[in-house]
Amino acid sequence: MAAYSINTNNPDMNLEKIYQISQTLGVIAILVSLVLLVDQGRQAQEQAEQANKIAQAQLSHTSTAYFVELYLGFEDTAEDTAFMQKAFYTMEPLSEHEQSKYLSRMQALLSIAIASHDLVTTGLMSESTYARGTAFMQYILIRPRQQKWWSVQRNSSTIPSGLRETFDQTVAQASSIEQVNPLVWFDVNTALPVEVKNQTSATNN
Repeated sequence: MAAYSINTNNPDMNLEKIYQISQTLGVIAILVSLVLLVDQGRQAQEQAEQANKIAQAQLSHTSTAYFVELYLGFEDTAEDTAFMQKAFYTMEPLSEHEQSKYLSRMQALLSIAIASHDLVTTGLMSESTYARGTAFMQYILIRPRQQKWWSVQRNSSTIPSGLRETFDQTVAQASSIEQVNPLVWFDVNTALPVEVKNQTSATNN
């Protein structure tokens, strides 16, 4: 950078040079500050994104583990397993105690689905984890007893509209297919209808 010389014989010229120097230094200071702010902002954004990814992974893992633990807890004993088969996969009449037990378990599953929807909407749960959980709930809803339960429960104001639409479509599709083929069964991973090859395989599923 060229050096500035001060002319003692011309005070006006000296003031002008001092002003120019201060202006130049001011511009440099502003540019340096902007560079630092941009860099700090970039670092903060990267840290926030990393923290969000970690939180998303942790919540996805926790919610999946909780869901699996909850469902496995539904079949802790042989009696529980028999109840699940009867309540979830048949239309056999339920006693008052069984009805209460059934409604409690359905509400627990729905609560997890709603919580998962809220988490994925805010970016705190991965799309793949949410899709797996939703597909399982759809698999539950394709059965006649759950369809009847959903026809009442769907009116709850706590259910997000997007989730309601997804489950409505599942129930409507299952109902229409069952009218054509009552023996149809569905894939647990996708909740999509699977071709029935014989009556025995359909009944067991």
